[in-house]
Amino acid sequence: MSRRIHIRVGRRGKVKADFVGFPGDDCFDESESLQTALAHYGIRVNSQNLTPKTAEEIERELEAAAGEDLDKTKTGVSDPLRRK
Repeated sequence: MSRRIHIRVGRRGKVKADFVGFPGDDCFDESESLQTALAHYGIRVNSQNLTPKTAEEIERELEAAAGEDLDKTKTGVSDPLRRK
């Protein structure tokens, strides 16, 4: 499963990041690395609510990743516009 970070920025500047494919606590480490990288460009992000995913959410991600792998074997590429 590939690792991805989905980031959404709201109209009032609220940032929500969803870490997909990071096992265990790796997502927390990656969050810190992301904050450091953004700070390098003058963007300050404060982590206020870090919520681990439930087993069900992880299972859905794994199922979705398996479907993407099947799509890649058919076409050779991943479809970034594919709806889940």
